[in-house]
Amino acid sequence: MSIDVVIANYNQGHLISNAINCLNKQKFLATKIFIIDDSSTDNSVNILQNLRSKFKNIYLILNERNLGPTICYSIGLKQVKSEFVYFAAADDETYPNLFELSIAYLQLFPNAPFSCAEVLVNEGIDKKESYRPVARPQQISGYLTPKKVNKKFKYTDNWILTGTCIYRTNMLQSYETAKPLLEGFSDSVLAKKIALTEGCVFLKYVGVKWNVSNHGVSRGMFKNFQKFSSIKMVLKNEISTSKEFPTFYWKKFSSRLDFTYYRFVIEKSSLDQTNLISNKHFRLLNNLMNKFNYSRKLYKNILILGIFIKFRPYSLRYLINTGIHRKLEQFNKNQKESNLFHKVVESS
Repeated sequence: MSIDVVIANYNQGHLISNAINCLNKQKFLATKIFIIDDSSTDNSVNILQNLRSKFKNIYLILNERNLGPTICYSIGLKQVKSEFVYFAAADDETYPNLFELSIAYLQLFPNAPFSCAEVLVNEGIDKKESYRPVARPQQISGYLTPKKVNKKFKYTDNWILTGTCIYRTNMLQSYETAKPLLEGFSDSVLAKKIALTEGCVFLKYVGVKWNVSNHGVSRGMFKNFQKFSSIKMVLKNEISTSKEFPTFYWKKFSSRLDFTYYRFVIEKSSLDQTNLISNKHFRLLNNLMNKFNYSRKLYKNILILGIFIKFRPYSLRYLINTGIHRKLEQFNKNQKESNLFHKVVESS
């Protein structure tokens, strides 16, 4: 067994060293790490060349012009010879057990084309941390059949976090992976197609720390309404015409996209700008809020609750169930740490 890693890098010279160091601390070490530098204009190339002299498993590919991350990952996939492949982000941190645990489960379920895990989201600017998915498909690790995936997508569809996915290489190479028009959604749409066709493994394990940047690809799509509307039309065409997706799915996915867009605008923009959103969908609420001296935070939270009720991006039952389980898991973890501390104190 072996695993290769593919990383697409564009102007992430200040972060990629940390990503590479984390990958090389995996308990199951990657045979090769293919780094495709997408014609960076910062000091990325110098940093990558220094990393290549430090780590013997690094293979550097330099693009002569900027092609975008989707093409970069496709270029890297063609180089992969190992049984498994992982697509890493240049600004994320993998935790040491991700590869070992994922491959163990893929061995346990030989029909599964890939595994996915959970992430810790780090909002660098706001210094906030939270966990994804917000609504798990189930509360135990294991294999979901295509039929189960279809059923889960009716209630929660954003649990296949591609930054954690470990794929069987030969299976992935049989699919068309390069769809630049889907931009940052290219990998997630493909993973969902595969899961609906062949199933997948879900791991209740936090395998990656996702360092969110307002300049990143995913956030960039939600900054401009025209750009957001444009990519939505492309996604609608892709999902509506793909035989893998059930007929109900576009409506579900579209609602979650709208919720994400409006939530992002409300959280990141000033109240004057969010009034444009709230006036359209929540005119009465907006008028009431303007009459009273509510705090900025409360104002935003009420608006977010309003858009959640309107769009219903996740099943409330799955959302609450996940929240309760996470609280219990954190409590148990704290109890174990406390007991360990007392044992150390007593023994000393």
